[in-house]
Amino acid sequence: MAPLLILQAGNDPLIPPTQACRLRDVRLGMGRRVYQVALTREGEPWTLPLTKDRACLRPTGFGPLGEDHLILFPDLHHAVIPAMEAWVERFVLAWLR
Repeated sequence: MAPLLILQAGNDPLIPPTQACRLRDVRLGMGRRVYQVALTREGEPWTLPLTKDRACLRPTGFGPLGEDHLILFPDLHHAVIPAMEAWVERFVLAWLR
């Protein structure tokens, strides 16, 4: 089964973080391990508490790039940022190896 990379904006008015957490739960139910990380807009570790819908994330840190990951950007609205693009590139390169 192919690994899944879920990128989620914490303040997205169209796709709430709880939707990404439900997808995580489905993958966990399938026997997959899902690593969970919260990052700032700059791609640095998020150090503030996760509140409201964002609190469904249970940070574990990164695992092997060939495994499922849920990356939450808690302060981001519905947007794509360079930090997201950089993580997508890392994961795709790892998956292609």
